[in-house]
Amino acid sequence: MTTRSVTAPLSARALAAIASRLAGAPTTAAPPGDGRRWERLAANDQYEAWVIAWPHGTGLPLHDHAGSTAGVAMVKGRLRERYLVDDALHTRWWTPGDVIALEADHAHEVLSLNGTEALSVHVYSPPLGEVRFRAEQAPS
Repeated sequence: MTTRSVTAPLSARALAAIASRLAGAPTTAAPPGDGRRWERLAANDQYEAWVIAWPHGTGLPLHDHAGSTAGVAMVKGRLRERYLVDDALHTRWWTPGDVIALEADHAHEVLSLNGTEALSVHVYSPPLGEVRFRAEQAPS
């Protein structure tokens, strides 16, 4: 089990601003390799930031971030997010320049379905201890 910080988490809006700043950095690039891959960009007691490369056809099934708030900034490509609100499924597309704030109770699936690799920056507070996958799958 991962020990998480007792520091108060940053707001999803503040994390989105950090993600946006990191996404615009000239050093933010896809980690080398094939398949879905990630690299940590920054970490401290309050948050951690990751750049994630999503080749076409890769993604994560329905999950939450175990109580961490998050901010996401899209660098390139498109990702389809399907997320739950009051047990109803909603869909939106994340495109370059989008900055998304995700509250601590946000549950979603994320897939790269646009034919090209997507690149995104994710910032979590407190630092991500785990990702909890949901037993139920998002309806088609």
